[in-house]
Amino acid sequence: MKEIIDSILKAEQQAEQIVADAKVKAAKITGDGEAQVMKVNATSQEDVKNAKRSAAKAAQEEADELYAKRLAEARSEGEALVKEAEKNLDDAVNFIVGKVLG
Repeated sequence: MKEIIDSILKAEQQAEQIVADAKVKAAKITGDGEAQVMKVNATSQEDVKNAKRSAAKAAQEEADELYAKRLAEARSEGEALVKEAEKNLDDAVNFIVGKVLG
């Protein structure tokens, strides 16, 4: 009978140890999981920041290119208007002089 009681006590001790070991493993798994979540979160936040920076840089470059293109077009149009005005300048001067002296 003592052997049975000793066997039961030993089994209870082993069960208690198994439960204690399981709790330690569960805590470690939980801690590891939380650490991994924090790491992924930090990495994701950095990825988002980098993507925003990249998108902002691309948008700025595109805006700069568009500005330069439109400025060049406006200069070209302005130069064409000046050339056209210079062609008609003599006729305009002669017309005004004719009206004033006329």
